[in-house]
Amino acid sequence: MVLHRRRTTRLKAEIRENLCLIEIPRHLLDVLNERTQKKSPLERGARVSGRGVSLRVYYNPKLKTLARKLRKNSTLSEVLLWQRLKNKQMLGCDFHRQKPIEEYIVDFFCSRLKLIIEIDGESHVEKFEEDRKRQARLESLGFYFLRFWDSEVKNNLEGVLLSIKEWIEKNK
Repeated sequence: MVLHRRRTTRLKAEIRENLCLIEIPRHLLDVLNERTQKKSPLERGARVSGRGVSLRVYYNPKLKTLARKLRKNSTLSEVLLWQRLKNKQMLGCDFHRQKPIEEYIVDFFCSRLKLIIEIDGESHVEKFEEDRKRQARLESLGFYFLRFWDSEVKNNLEGVLLSIKEWIEKNK
């Protein structure tokens, strides 16, 4: 028994010594250092699945109930746009509505494209600064924004859909 333990201890020591002798290229060290530094969950949230690259979207769980309420009480423009985005109708892209992301709830979200679509109504005129900060934070995490006025969706839905379609085709 004692010989067996010594042999494994010696093997472990040899392995440790050999591992120390491996030369790691500088670019790989940089990558390793980047990965070990603390990042927000969204900054390290991309993962590869069987169907391609997807994104884990982290959010405050307390926002889930509020998002549900918002989905039940949608504005007319949100309902009109949702009828044309749901079920992958827009170039096969899977959109979600009233989606919590970090500490925010966005109107529409496509994780594959990292695209957020916001519909701004009259209440957003007073919240301009808050919306700007929110958008800047989410854009810093790699998300893209398309913003439309409520009246634009109601009066020119086809134009809004064309803008979304062109953005998707350009950035796919």
